[in-house]
Amino acid sequence: MAASRLEAELEAEVARKGGRGRRRRSVNGASSRPRGEITRWAADRRARRVPNFVIDMTGLKTKKQIVAKFGDGVVFEKGKPAPKPKA
Repeated sequence: MAASRLEAELEAEVARKGGRGRRRRSVNGASSRPRGEITRWAADRRARRVPNFVIDMTGLKTKKQIVAKFGDGVVFEKGKPAPKPKA
């Protein structure tokens, strides 16, 4: 009796999904929320990619180059002048 009920529930589940398996979500959830425009960026330990406006301001393409010139934790804001390089 239990086996027949389980089989009926499984058939109903497959019919409801249209024969497809479970849909997998992305691991980091990036596809679930749209990216906003970056207007403020800090060259800190957590920073990953360098935004285009920072590349345009400094002419440097990597976080390592930016930290070497401006120092760790420097903050860049879109529409404002670049911070002064460290001495």
